[in-house]
Amino acid sequence: MIDVTPEFNPNDSNPSHKNDSSTESALATHQQMLDDTFHSVGQAIGIQVMLLVIEHAMWKTKHKYEEAALIRFSEDGIFLTDLCELETEIAERVAHEFITAIVATLGKLVGLQLAEKMTEQLLSIDGRTG
Repeated sequence: MIDVTPEFNPNDSNPSHKNDSSTESALATHQQMLDDTFHSVGQAIGIQVMLLVIEHAMWKTKHKYEEAALIRFSEDGIFLTDLCELETEIAERVAHEFITAIVATLGKLVGLQLAEKMTEQLLSIDGRTG
């Protein structure tokens, strides 16, 4: 599991920097879901396709929450570490929206693939009977 604990600076006087354990705990749960999804789905559909799915999910999430810009991703995974700077409720909303966008995009992708397979099967059946 990827560590979501932000670097702590005791001299940080920024009042918007929220480094409480409830935010870290909430994001750790979301991080685990993202880690599991990234690795299992990435293996099934390929890392490049998974990165496109994530990019689309980021785009959708940023339209609703500008704080989504704090989410980082690469071929190594998805990182919510910077969301720890936010208040717990906001961090959770952003992470939840991002995960929901990934799942919705994957659902559409899988749905399209299933529809294409069904169409191919129907055409092959029509070709045999016609």
